[in-house]
Amino acid sequence: MRTGDQLCAYLNSDGTAIIIWSGGKLARVTYKVSRRVGFNGSTRVYLNAIDDTGKRWHGTSPGPDMYARLRATREKTARATPIPHQEPSK
Repeated sequence: MRTGDQLCAYLNSDGTAIIIWSGGKLARVTYKVSRRVGFNGSTRVYLNAIDDTGKRWHGTSPGPDMYARLRATREKTARATPIPHQEPSK
């Protein structure tokens, strides 16, 4: 299920793509790391992905072949360049 800023699908078996139940590819995984969470030693996969339109996503999944919940990554806004500090003239 894809809405404007949420994507709910599955992480494929090798962890390289976000797919729908029938196997259609929704996004390509660009970063993935697995971490232990909780007291019982379960793991959680944190990932970043990019879809075919170039939109970036980030989210989590319990692991390969499991449900993944992603949110749209906010685009970085350009910052104004700071004015360099000048020493007062003597």
